[in-house]
Amino acid sequence: MICLAGTHSGMNCMKYEVLSMKYESFIVANRETAEELLPAIQRQKKRAHSNDPRVVEQRERMKKAYHTYQEHTDEGNRQELEEAKDRLERAYELVAEEKLASRIHEVKEAQKRKHSKSWQLINEISGRRTSRKGQLKGTSQLERVKNWYEHFQRLLGAPPKIDNEDEDIPPILNDLNIKIGPFDIEEYAKTKKSITEEKSCGKDGITPEVMKRCNIDGIILDFCNAALTEREKPAQRSILNRVPIPKSGDLSIGGKYRGISLSSIVAKIYNRMILNRIRPEIDRRE
Repeated sequence: MICLAGTHSGMNCMKYEVLSMKYESFIVANRETAEELLPAIQRQKKRAHSNDPRVVEQRERMKKAYHTYQEHTDEGNRQELEEAKDRLERAYELVAEEKLASRIHEVKEAQKRKHSKSWQLINEISGRRTSRKGQLKGTSQLERVKNWYEHFQRLLGAPPKIDNEDEDIPPILNDLNIKIGPFDIEEYAKTKKSITEEKSCGKDGITPEVMKRCNIDGIILDFCNAALTEREKPAQRSILNRVPIPKSGDLSIGGKYRGISLSSIVAKIYNRMILNRIRPEIDRRE
């Protein structure tokens, strides 16, 4: 039997694999339910001003006037061409003004319901916070992926070398008034309130909305208590999505990027519940 955990063996390895299988079933159930019940959102491409029917019509008229002027370069045809260009320019301006007015109206409506959405629209209109874009050097997609991997491998460093990871660590502080034992449903409910929706999820695909709106509290609590009391966690929770964020300079070089790791929401719930137990004691000692 080969255990992904490396240091696990025997019965512990079997428990680790069973827990990972349970978590994988949870992931699959979440994905299949979402595919069955949630409507597919079609990506909406931004409609360019040049594709507006009014602009298309004036462009065709200008082309026709241009060809006429090329065949007969007299003053009348030249004047007609200049007027066609003016009409095309006015058509562009009209479409741009209508689009801007529409976006401003969206900002006003979003302000009534979602403050963050209104700022998103404002940034889109003004061009603020537009992500810088670039492509890593490489003759193929496979080579560019390899460059990404090597860059973040060097950035994150080598895994730590631990001689004896089972060695007990002596406590620095004693007699701490911190609750021990399994988490209860009240602790989970309190922590769940801190989840913010519309945030990116981890590799497991469990979104904040699923955590807050679906009746899966018992399932999540069991996974958290397995980590707390049995020191076991699913293999899937050790996988992070790393998103490259451009800095400045030549964006074809991997070193010009930093990374943001998107971890599992379930893992964040677990960490928050531990923090909620520790924080009162920290505040008391301060």
